[in-house]
Amino acid sequence: MTNGQILLTIIIMSVCTIATRAVPFILLKTKPQAGDSNIGIAAYLGRSLPYASIGMLVVYCLKDTQFASAAGFAPQVLGVLATAAVYLLTNKSLAAIIGGTAVYMVCLRVF
Repeated sequence: MTNGQILLTIIIMSVCTIATRAVPFILLKTKPQAGDSNIGIAAYLGRSLPYASIGMLVVYCLKDTQFASAAGFAPQVLGVLATAAVYLLTNKSLAAIIGGTAVYMVCLRVF
């Protein structure tokens, strides 16, 4: 790439980054009024996006799982189950991540 192309790429990436960060403020810039539909949209996104992003992370982490043998899927499945169990028992995300990772790493050595 030439220096001009590199500069153009950086400018386009910068504009896109600034635009994606500014759009919510532009769309929701007015003071909330009773019955305003923007409040409903923001509340809905606030409730649903955390679960959607966790779901995408789980799918991404499990996308290459091989079901041909137990060694291909057991560590992943047991790690996910351990993460869910620790979180349900303690309601602490960090404990769930550490517990699930520990179970996964042990299962990698066993299977």
